[in-house]
Amino acid sequence: YIKHIYGEKEYGGTSWLYLSDVPFEQIGFKTGVSEKPIPLYSWEVLKWTPYIFVGWGAILTALYFYTKRRAEVHGEEEMYAAVETKEEEKK
Repeated sequence: YIKHIYGEKEYGGTSWLYLSDVPFEQIGFKTGVSEKPIPLYSWEVLKWTPYIFVGWGAILTALYFYTKRRAEVHGEEEMYAAVETKEEEKK
C-alpha cells in the first residue's frame, strides 16, 4: 500500500479517490500536479468580464453620441450653406 490517497488534494480534490499498492506513476496517473482547483484558473480571467463589458459599453455609447452630434453639426452647416448660397444668388 502506497501512503498516498490520489485525488484527495490533486487539482483541489477530485470526486474520485484512489488507493494503490503500486506507485501511481506506474499505472499512468500524473503526479506532481497542482493542488490549486481548476476553476480558479478560469476565474483569473472571468473576474474581469463585467468590467470589460461595462468599459466597452461606455466606449461605444460615447462613440455613438459623438457621431450623432457630429452629424447634427454637419447638417446645420449644410443648412446654413444653402441659405448663404440663396442669399448670394439674390444679389
